[in-house]
Amino acid sequence: MRKTLERIVQEEENHNQVEKAEISKRWLHPSKEMTSLEALTMFLWSCAHSETNQNVQNNFGKSGKAVGRKFGEVLDSLCLLARKIVKPPDFNLVETPSRIRDDNGHGQ
Repeated sequence: MRKTLERIVQEEENHNQVEKAEISKRWLHPSKEMTSLEALTMFLWSCAHSETNQNVQNNFGKSGKAVGRKFGEVLDSLCLLARKIVKPPDFNLVETPSRIRDDNGHGQ
């Protein structure tokens, strides 16, 4: 638990930047059970370490239902954020280029 809290403190600045972006767009909302920063931290920690819902519950002291609900909310908000920042280099791109479309997945 101590190790987890130390990591959270060290990475808080990065989390705050993402959280501000998500909150400013109204994509991620705090609730009675946890702040949006805590939800984002749980999500990132869970993904980074391939943690189970049970481990997240144990480390953050939340119910499984709350963890699952907030995980989904953060995932949805990050998907919305990705739509805003991930753009193809050619905005006129209508169809997939043939060299990509016809590639058999081996890049040869």
